[in-house]
Amino acid sequence: MDGGPFTNILQLYDDPANFWQQSPPIDLSAYAGHAIRVRFHFETLDASLNDFRGWFIDDFTIDTDPPPSCDSDGEPDESPASARSLSYGSSVDRQICPQGDVDYFRFTGAAGDQIGISAVAETVSKPDTYLFLLDGNFASVLAENDDRYPGFQQDSFLTYRLTRSGTYYIKIRPWNHPSVGGSDFNYTLSLISGDRTSPQSQIITPESNASLPIGIVTISIQASDPTAPGETTSGVSHVDFLWHTGDWTTSDWIFLGADWDGSDGWSYNIDTSELPQLLRSAIFIRVHDWAGNWRGKAVWNLKPDYPFDAYLPAIMLR
Repeated sequence: MDGGPFTNILQLYDDPANFWQQSPPIDLSAYAGHAIRVRFHFETLDASLNDFRGWFIDDFTIDTDPPPSCDSDGEPDESPASARSLSYGSSVDRQICPQGDVDYFRFTGAAGDQIGISAVAETVSKPDTYLFLLDGNFASVLAENDDRYPGFQQDSFLTYRLTRSGTYYIKIRPWNHPSVGGSDFNYTLSLISGDRTSPQSQIITPESNASLPIGIVTISIQASDPTAPGETTSGVSHVDFLWHTGDWTTSDWIFLGADWDGSDGWSYNIDTSELPQLLRSAIFIRVHDWAGNWRGKAVWNLKPDYPFDAYLPAIMLR
């Protein structure tokens, strides 16, 4: 300002790479009546992890239009002192404000607590939330999640077992931070704990040793989340479905998909015509609750329902 040294007024970080993003507006009212210079500085620091072109800047403007205001009653909440307090079992409704807003919350936990943190947008994909669990230093990321089920469920959800007693922080921002925010970017944040009991589950169909028809086969699950004395139940959150081919020496489990909506029962459809080596194959499921506990079940020795000889490759005898 007025020929003096440069002062850093904004440092961008924590935004997705390789996407055009709009930065937060910067209030220049403090410089009224002064001559200012604006500089964009990019520093690689060293040669590590810098094999890319860096920042691109476009559509830089200075105008007199004020940024939109924020209607949320939770602001400001961008520091450890202003982070909103949460307790286990509580939910709060908040808003991602304009101008690159990030919301912070804090809670107190004990070593060994199993917790779940869920953020649900008021409307589909608005906001597309991104959750972080931070340690007591307000910086170290212990766990993070963008989408519950990438490509299908954009609401975020993470679980973690606390390793120490003390204060922890929750950070929530849009996936495409800092470009978005507004009065229609509302979400509900829930903090879940008090449930140490793993869910119960049973694979109804198919059973072990079953012959699978070629085509669509439904994997049907019965799942529940029981309550132990002195605990609260969090409920079943989702079921993961995995497949293992009949090759048990050179292959691994294949993730098929997940069911996050148990309103019509827990199930998943597979197309056996697209699965290799059905003979001696297996299905494994993981049933999760909202606190992060889970239990697995499997069915084994599955086979196609056509003759065994038709499944084997031809063998030539000399």
